[in-house]
Amino acid sequence: MRGWFRFFFSIFILSLWPALAAAAENSTLLPESGAVAGRVWRETQPRAFRPENLWNYIDGGADLFLAYGFMNLTGADYIRAGADTKPITVDIYDMEKPLQAFGIFAAERAGAWKAANIGAQGYVGGPLIAFWKDRYYVKVAVLDGDMEAGRKLAEAVAERISGKAALPAELARLPAQKRIADSERYVKKGALGHKFLNEVVSAD
Repeated sequence: MRGWFRFFFSIFILSLWPALAAAAENSTLLPESGAVAGRVWRETQPRAFRPENLWNYIDGGADLFLAYGFMNLTGADYIRAGADTKPITVDIYDMEKPLQAFGIFAAERAGAWKAANIGAQGYVGGPLIAFWKDRYYVKVAVLDGDMEAGRKLAEAVAERISGKAALPAELARLPAQKRIADSERYVKKGALGHKFLNEVVSAD
């Protein structure tokens, strides 16, 4: 009996290994505590979420991320050294593929925002700094109003992400003439409300 238990337990661990390895790798993308603008982690360990428990962190918003291929999240809260103030939260979403990272980035970009030269594409909207690069979508929420420190944290994460800071190759299929800048989108499932329209890139 014990032999069978060990066998199935080993299979279970092996099935989880790729996700666990990816999560461990992604934690290295976070700036170390104290490395940026005197900011230190509020907690001693970064937070981590997978598809089955993402609702615990972004209840009501998880479905959109899962639809775009969300793999895991790692993040940390940064506060001023020696002060227990509102934090700057840094969340790194591993979306498995660059096109999917771009897709969720474009889907969430709304309202009044200004383009920011961070990663492949970035923007600043209110207290939020967001960008994508390679297979990652990164959100930096500057809850204490120190946008300079938030920008430095965002840039530090972008520097740690390897890969090219370029638009997905799939967007090259769209006509370039008269294309409105930053209007490109990618819908993984159910474009225009039709279940049969999947893997769609578009622009205005």
